[in-house]
Amino acid sequence: MISPARDRELICIRCRRTVESADGCPFCFPKDRWATFEDSDSEVSSHALHWRELISVYNAPHEIAAISVQAVLEDVGIAAVVRSSFVPGYGGVAMTLSGSWGWVLVSPEDVSVAEEIIENYLRSLGVRSSDSSTDSPGLIE
Repeated sequence: MISPARDRELICIRCRRTVESADGCPFCFPKDRWATFEDSDSEVSSHALHWRELISVYNAPHEIAAISVQAVLEDVGIAAVVRSSFVPGYGGVAMTLSGSWGWVLVSPEDVSVAEEIIENYLRSLGVRSSDSSTDSPGLIE
């Protein structure tokens, strides 16, 4: 299994920042513009279309691995988001605490297919899949 912990988080599709709730992105939709589905203003109420629950399918040991896996998934039509654990100003501290450079996230309905594709991709590279869920960069067999 690629990602034993099913990390779930909300990400604004417009700015790709993590948000606390699905009420609205404070960066794309300031609080005075937040709305509910019942609002008639289509521009404001359409913000709900920018929200999607995402699940981690790959713990990336470094940025190149994350971008490569994202490209493989998007090549077969699965929308994927790369989320870095890097925190500006803290260097590698956050990365050390999280155990990986970052994560590749997909929609819940794409999880099983994405995990299979990632497994096949890593196998084709000669990387043991058990290494992808740890902080090691993966070993060539």
